[in-house]
Amino acid sequence: MSYINVVFVLWRELFEALLVATIVRSYLTRRGSTLAPMWAGVAAGAGGSVAVGLGFVRVQEMLSGEALDHFQTGVLLACAVLMTHMCLWMKRHARTMKNELETSLGKALEAASPVFLASLVALAIAREGFEAVVYLYGMGLNGAVSATGLAGAGLASLALAVASAYALSQGLRVINPKVFFRVTGIFLLLTASSMFIAATTRLLQAGVIPPLVDQVWDLSWALDDRSGVGAALAGIAGYQAAPALTSVLVYAAFWLVYAVAGRERKAAPTTAPKAAAAAAVLALACLAAPRARADTPHKISFSGYGDMQAAYLNYGPNRKLANGALADKRVTVDETRFTAKMEGRYPELGLEVEAEAEFEHGGTGAAREIDYDESGEYETEVEKGGEVQLEELYLKKTFDEHFSLTVGRLLVAIGLLSRYELPTDYLGVRRPEAETTMIPGQWTELGLSLDADFDDWKATAQMVNGLDSMGFSSEFWVASGAQGRYETISATNPAGVLRLDNTGFAGWQFGLGGYFGDTSANRPDENLKRHCNKADDGTVAPCGFIKAPVAIADAHLSFTLTNLRGSLAGIAGWLKNADRISGRNRNLPSGAGFPKSAVASEARAAWGELGFDVAGAAGLAAGSRLEPFARLETYDTMAKTDKGVVKNLRSNRRVAALGLAYTRDNALFWKLDASRRSYPHSPIRSEDTVETGIGFLY
Repeated sequence: MSYINVVFVLWRELFEALLVATIVRSYLTRRGSTLAPMWAGVAAGAGGSVAVGLGFVRVQEMLSGEALDHFQTGVLLACAVLMTHMCLWMKRHARTMKNELETSLGKALEAASPVFLASLVALAIAREGFEAVVYLYGMGLNGAVSATGLAGAGLASLALAVASAYALSQGLRVINPKVFFRVTGIFLLLTASSMFIAATTRLLQAGVIPPLVDQVWDLSWALDDRSGVGAALAGIAGYQAAPALTSVLVYAAFWLVYAVAGRERKAAPTTAPKAAAAAAVLALACLAAPRARADTPHKISFSGYGDMQAAYLNYGPNRKLANGALADKRVTVDETRFTAKMEGRYPELGLEVEAEAEFEHGGTGAAREIDYDESGEYETEVEKGGEVQLEELYLKKTFDEHFSLTVGRLLVAIGLLSRYELPTDYLGVRRPEAETTMIPGQWTELGLSLDADFDDWKATAQMVNGLDSMGFSSEFWVASGAQGRYETISATNPAGVLRLDNTGFAGWQFGLGGYFGDTSANRPDENLKRHCNKADDGTVAPCGFIKAPVAIADAHLSFTLTNLRGSLAGIAGWLKNADRISGRNRNLPSGAGFPKSAVASEARAAWGELGFDVAGAAGLAAGSRLEPFARLETYDTMAKTDKGVVKNLRSNRRVAALGLAYTRDNALFWKLDASRRSYPHSPIRSEDTVETGIGFLY
């Protein structure tokens, strides 16, 4: 870490603290009062900051080994988040900060007691001092710094801050607060980005997260990060000559999120709260919610849809034969699903609640089936969580027109179908199988979701319970790993989700999404433990679990124009140690209820559909859409396999469909399509299906 960063960070924090002290001093001087309350406040605030610093030192002395590493990594991340938040807040208030402080403090200071004045200054000094201590501790973790160097940087910062505050109090134009905070903000952001990279490096070295690619490039021949200019850039901005792909993605995500969140916005009726205030509002709102049922006006609404389908298939039910299913003529009918959604809104609290239940295939219970994965064995299948399930159940708090926080069972923000879930959102009779085969269809998990809406951009960050690798398979990759077979949902290995969408072009939406999470410790059977020679010390996994992280990336696009609408999506996935998972899954007991088939290290899927509305040309009533459409899909759930894992030829599939979709008032619909599923580069027979669906929305 460069001492330049230390100087700029301390200069900024001390200047903010002295700005409050300077305003208090000017009022005391104007009233002819003694300056003792101001100096008492300065001393108390400085003492509080020193106490915080000693506390950090004491905690570090008490910890050791892995616990100390986790603590220091947490401090680095907290520092980076705190710095970024401060830059965003200051960007919006730098221009008028001094005037706002003078205006808001003016009336209070005129009649304030000495104790109040001392407390005010003490709080200001302590707040900025606390931030400075946290920043310095984090910067110390991010590079080699000496006590002498820190002391010198601290004295230089103090001198600059005193000179700046004095110049501002005398009306000198050498210090322009807007320019000052903009320049120091740049260094604060560079410091924050380097801390994110430092924390990422620590997590990579500890094996908590995978590198994805160990070395994306190597620029050490041109700009080595261990000496000269490269070392300076490494200290100031976190430059790495040979970074892992994970570090590159973290760095890019940091600047992308800041660019989106830091956009200039139109003036809002009220000032946006800081993060701490927003958290307090959410806590108070949650406590007040039970009483609000009786005392606060609320609105309840119900919605949902029903869907029934019939299909003609020219292939037999056993698709596991060497050359594919035998020729057949079958007809199936199905009450596919009925969904009921309840939404409640408490406008005065800014709260929303939602519950959605889905009934699939006519009910729930136990059913007999023939399992062709088990040589045609007859089994009793108990559909826990699959036939009747709670799709969504969450509480959502809106902070202002831009931010909201959701907690509960919610849709995982991956893929196009997480936003286009209604039967009228897609053109085919069924949802695209390329997406619903590779990842769970209508993927919902328990967790938290932070959503931001900045005019044309929408961003989502989620933390949800992860997948269970016991369910991974050759046919469905990780889609069959969604938890629900067992009563307990494990979140020992949670997953993170990021999504960014642009809606700035009329009728168009496009964006990117990413999912990452380990799955080893979520297994009901702990048979993915590492083998070691360590004696049993009474713990489940003395040497830990074999890492089995899943990474999924998607790109999606959809548009609705006057007569034309369509969708396009691509999904790619990676699984580490797929060979070990395959080996352990093969040895699962029959009663576990999992496929026990091999799983691939990489999977791919893409699909697109396009329809053109001819209702007007056909003379149909207003509110009608009649759309001939085409859909193409390609997906391979075993795109790449580890050594020793045999690729299943049935995993590579292509689907082509032509059809017709009719919608009336976006409430009634009927669809008809004919499709062919083929297996490229294999002797497996193609499968033809003609199906129709009818349903309603309410």
